[in-house]
Amino acid sequence: SWAGWDNGVQYVPGPVKHAGRVIEKCIRAYGRDAAAITDLVRCTVVYPTLQGVFRFFVALRERSDKGGTSMIRIRRVKNRLALDYNAEAMSAGYRDLAILVEVGWLERWSTIEFLPVKDWGEETSRHICEIQVHVSPVYEVKKGGTHQNYVKYRDLTAS
Repeated sequence: SWAGWDNGVQYVPGPVKHAGRVIEKCIRAYGRDAAAITDLVRCTVVYPTLQGVFRFFVALRERSDKGGTSMIRIRRVKNRLALDYNAEAMSAGYRDLAILVEVGWLERWSTIEFLPVKDWGEETSRHICEIQVHVSPVYEVKKGGTHQNYVKYRDLTAS
């Protein structure tokens, strides 16, 4: 439930990454190591203000193995909202907060039981998901076509 995550939050489920993009990313970014692909499943969370984005990150951290309840592990944070992030040079102006989170579960009697990180073992299934966090005005611009510009930029600068 998104209740309690702050006022004004908008949750946008993302599509599963397309196979063509997975193959492209595997070759371009990960030296053909398919195990390195971590953002097949993703979603977007949109807040009206930067303060909301910050509070979301704090709340997420409190639910991680770095905080309180430890139901997720934060694997990586890309802060493209930071003041010192050169969005023009690094991402054709694209900005967000991208957080990779890992979840672990067991399948028992045809049900899935999510486990706290401390209970993960060899039998635990795990998956890494990406959460893209946006400020509303930036998200509206992204929906208007800026992300396509980022894709073109990424493709032109790919090695």
